[in-house]
Amino acid sequence: MLYGGPGVQHSDDRVRSDERNDMLRRLNVSTKVRAVLAVPMVVLLVAGVLVTWTAYQNLRYARTNSAVVTTLQAAEGLSPVLR
Repeated sequence: MLYGGPGVQHSDDRVRSDERNDMLRRLNVSTKVRAVLAVPMVVLLVAGVLVTWTAYQNLRYARTNSAVVTTLQAAEGLSPVLR
């Protein structure tokens, strides 16, 4: 149950906030830089995987269409025989 109504900061909230700040303060500069650079790199990696996967799917679709067209062209000579 909350005492003091909304907007009142409790002592345990302040402790949690200080613990988070202490964790960030303990990291050295190089670790912070690595963390900042890692996020965009992961995003770029995921985007690259998605683009590559889409291109691969399009390649498979094009190869299938090409095979169907080749088969239909080969079967075109059979058309008069079947009539």
